[in-house]
Amino acid sequence: TADRARRERRPPRPLDREHLNELALAYLARFATSAAKLEAYLRRKLRERGWAEEGEPPVMALVERCVAAGYVDDAAYAQAKADSLRRRGYGNRRIDQTLGAAGIDAELREEVRATILEERQAALALAQRGQCRVDQISSITIQVPSAGAQYPGCDFLGPFDHVLQAKMSIQYNVVAALMCCGVTEANFDLLQDPTLHALLANTRLVTDEAMTRAYPEHQGGGVLVTLQDGSQLHERLVDVVNATSQEVDERFRSAVEAVIGRSRAERVSTLLAGLEHLDDAGQLAAALAAEG
Repeated sequence: TADRARRERRPPRPLDREHLNELALAYLARFATSAAKLEAYLRRKLRERGWAEEGEPPVMALVERCVAAGYVDDAAYAQAKADSLRRRGYGNRRIDQTLGAAGIDAELREEVRATILEERQAALALAQRGQCRVDQISSITIQVPSAGAQYPGCDFLGPFDHVLQAKMSIQYNVVAALMCCGVTEANFDLLQDPTLHALLANTRLVTDEAMTRAYPEHQGGGVLVTLQDGSQLHERLVDVVNATSQEVDERFRSAVEAVIGRSRAERVSTLLAGLEHLDDAGQLAAALAAEG
C-alpha cells in the first residue's frame, strides 16, 4: 500500500520530442482546433511535466508541421465554429470574441464576420423582394427571451378565430412577415390561409439563454429559416427596433384608410396629432363614426 501511494505521488515523466508529438496527434484526433489552441495546449503540458531534452521544446515547429500536413486549418476551424455559434443563436460580437480567444487573427475573423453578415442580409433581401418563396422553406426556428415565450398568447400556433389572437402570436407574425415580405395590416388577412398553417406546422419557438439574461434591458429576437436544400438564413436582433413616429403614423393611416377612406383617414390623423389642443374630443368621435 505504501509503495502504491509513493507511485501515485510520483511526478509525471518530463516530455521529450517523441512524446510531445504523440500528445499533439492525440489532441488533434479528439478535437477540431486552431494553431493557437494547439500551441497553448502543448505549452500547458510542458509546464505540467517539464522538458527532458536540451534546448527549447520545438512547439512552434511541431504546430507548423501539423498545419502543413492539413491537421490544423484555422480558416476551416473559424468557419465551422462561427456556423455552430450562429445556429445556437449567437451574434457577431460573441462569435468574434470566441474566435479571438482561439487565436484566430483579425483578418480571418473579418472574413468570417463578412460571410455571416452576407447571409443575414441575404435573408432580409430575400424576404423583402419575395425571393425566399414559401415553398422553399423546410422549417422556421424563432428565438426569444423566456418572458416572450411565457407571455399569455404569444406562444400560440392557432387556430386563429379572430385577429387579436394572430396579433399576439409570435409564430403567426413571423410566418406572415415571411409570406408578405413585410408587416402591414394585410398580414392579418391570412387567418385561415392553408400555406400559412403549413408553415406554422414546421415552426418552433425556443427560449434563448443569452436573450433571457439580457431581458428586460434588451428585448432581442432571432429567426432561423432552413430551406429544403439545407441552407439557412438567419437574422438576430440584440434589441427590439422601435418604429419611428413616421412609421407609426404611416401604418395607422394605412389601417384607417382601408376602413373609412383616404379623406376621412387624413381628417382623423390631423385630429389625433392635435388632440391635446382640441376643445372638444367629440370631433374625433364624429370623424370616426359610421356614415349615414
